[in-house]
Amino acid sequence: MSITVRSITADELEAVSNIDCALFGYRPTPDNTAYLGTLFDLPRVICAFDGDTMVGISAALPLELTLPGGAQMRMAGITWVGVQPTHTRQGIMRRLLMAQLDALPEHGEPIAGLMAAESLLYRRFGFGIASRCRRVEVDPRHAAHRVPFVDSGTMELVDVEAFLRHLETMHTRVRAMRNGMVSISSARHRETYRRAGEEYEGAGPMQMYVHRDPAGEVDGLVSFRLAPHWENGFPDFELRVNQLVGASTVVETALWRLCLEHDLVTKVVAAGRPVDEPIADLFADPRRWVTREMDDLHVRPFAVPALLAARRYSREDALVIEVRDELFSEAGGRFRLEGGRDGAECTRTDAVADIVLGPAELGAVLLGDTAVERLWRAGLVDECTPGAVWRATAMMRWSPAPWASYMF
Repeated sequence: MSITVRSITADELEAVSNIDCALFGYRPTPDNTAYLGTLFDLPRVICAFDGDTMVGISAALPLELTLPGGAQMRMAGITWVGVQPTHTRQGIMRRLLMAQLDALPEHGEPIAGLMAAESLLYRRFGFGIASRCRRVEVDPRHAAHRVPFVDSGTMELVDVEAFLRHLETMHTRVRAMRNGMVSISSARHRETYRRAGEEYEGAGPMQMYVHRDPAGEVDGLVSFRLAPHWENGFPDFELRVNQLVGASTVVETALWRLCLEHDLVTKVVAAGRPVDEPIADLFADPRRWVTREMDDLHVRPFAVPALLAARRYSREDALVIEVRDELFSEAGGRFRLEGGRDGAECTRTDAVADIVLGPAELGAVLLGDTAVERLWRAGLVDECTPGAVWRATAMMRWSPAPWASYMF
């Protein structure tokens, strides 16, 4: 029977939930289906059907992405992509992804982004790895600072409702400053903490704290669970950080100290952290900041002039960049980019290209994470003008490193 691809109706949300839970090993619940109804715009939930049976799912969320310099661009957040085991290797995922990407212009989104369950899946669609994150593991018994840390603020234990109110405000505040961060809906915030009061994977209920500045305003927050364990009468607890965000390095350091100085804890772990957290440089023994790095946000550029003109650059320069886009020829072409820290312009041109790259490579350098020179050494960027690769590298790199901050 032929496969059809179309948007779903409200009464088909349960089937979407069932497929996703089956593919990722979770138990479907009515609460999960109800959550999808608050999260998704139904016309943007595009699924595949074999007759009347749903066999593949995908969705796009209307998000915003912060670019280097602070500009926030609309982005389609591609998510909930999966195909039933009975129908894999039949081109269904490709049809679903192409349907989502084809719809970007009508929604006014110059870029698409996603978090990949497997990093090899999406490059063929033009997605490049735009940011990375780290899993951190620290033995707090060896986490002393090189110099004493002084915090002029205060910590406060709060309940989940108070935490959620502050979380939404803090995420919006920090997102305006951090390239690579992605907007998040109130429904997503609430879903994250829906079971905060329950035990989870051997750990106790969520504990939530806010940090207040000397004037009493909330400028940071942290949530974590404690997994208790006793070894021959000695405490051997694991503290699992769920979320930690602050308006400054000092605030984030204070939040980390709260976790690292917690009584009974011999291991602090946190996933999805930035690759360049300053606290790692404050440790007297920096080797104790143990990390494992992995890809995070993958992006697929479409409206190249709009994207390159919106971001800022670390060096004043002008380059002609050719983007060879095999899937969407209208998104490719040659573009003259002129920019620096104070602004940028990007327009189509017929001039000779200085460098040539594909959409995945452009996505990889867009947020300042990957050096153009690194991709050139890998054979993924062509240099047409001598020295252009080094100039492009100096322009595109940005600090701090991009950080998406959560999985959508």
